[in-house]
Amino acid sequence: MLRKVILGFGISLDGYIARRNGDLDFLAIDKKRERDEAKLEKMINLVRHRGCRQQFILDYFGEVSDTDCGVCDVCLKKKKDQQQVGKESVLSETIKELLKTEELNLQDLIGKIKKTDQELIISTIRHMLDSGELEYNVAGNLRLKK
Repeated sequence: MLRKVILGFGISLDGYIARRNGDLDFLAIDKKRERDEAKLEKMINLVRHRGCRQQFILDYFGEVSDTDCGVCDVCLKKKKDQQQVGKESVLSETIKELLKTEELNLQDLIGKIKKTDQELIISTIRHMLDSGELEYNVAGNLRLKK
């Protein structure tokens, strides 16, 4: 919808471009639309980019960096995920050691693991069940898969 156009200045209130005689310059409007779409596409690419945001921005400006910044949302998530994998690995070994000697129900197993977040314990047990390292016996206790 066309609203008030400021005549004679080549500008408008709604982003329409007017010629000095008051007619709309459709070629300029098309060029502006193309520029706006290109900018939007670049923003979408930034949001969808799975790598370091700083590297993406540096690349946009023609600069090159071989190292991740370590502080953008992507780098921080990568660090957190790596720490989580390390914690799960240690926890997995602890669970295996506990289940070598006896079969335990979930609550007893969680109770024997000290100073660890319960959600981390449960997610590690789920992962171990999914990967076939653990199984439930007929009584509903966890055990190492034979």
